[in-house]
Amino acid sequence: MHLDDVISRVRNLKNVRKERFVDVGVVVLAMLIAYNGIYLTTLARKDALRRKLSIDIRKVVLLKEINILKQRIQSIEGLLGAEKSENDLIKVVSDLAAKNYIKILSTDPLPVKAYERYGMVSLNLKIVRTYGQIGKFIKDIETSAFLLHIDKLHIKTHYLDALPVIAGQFSENQLTDNTLLPETVKPEVGIIISAPFVKT
Repeated sequence: MHLDDVISRVRNLKNVRKERFVDVGVVVLAMLIAYNGIYLTTLARKDALRRKLSIDIRKVVLLKEINILKQRIQSIEGLLGAEKSENDLIKVVSDLAAKNYIKILSTDPLPVKAYERYGMVSLNLKIVRTYGQIGKFIKDIETSAFLLHIDKLHIKTHYLDALPVIAGQFSENQLTDNTLLPETVKPEVGIIISAPFVKT
């Protein structure tokens, strides 16, 4: 081997090393660019998926709350029942009055109040009986399965000297306890009773 051959081989070897170094550098650089691109893309997708998951969780929670509210509305509407007429209300009130030995002097149906999905049928009654019986009648109205409620109550007596209190509020105990008011006092009571219903 000649010195020229050795020098040529050494130069070739240096060139091969330089080429390999450049090749390795290009491969490493390509890998870093690819890694950086893939990583950033993956990171962006991951963040987008997290945001979407958060929104989807909020939607599920809202849908559950909406379903709970719908169920509550349906149960309330079930309690209210279908459309009620004045005759339905008169029958229920008459049955409660008979149960409590209440004498009905007059029944005047009031105009039906209509709302968007609901309505209210009302009845103006004039009744007479003892305070105890009237108190029990009022209690039965307020606890009726027909969901009756009293809009207005007016008590008038013709025996003012027999009353311990001429004007004012009477508690439920005073109305149901016959020892507080004499049985001979039979007040005339004006009462407006209403019942809500779901419009069909």
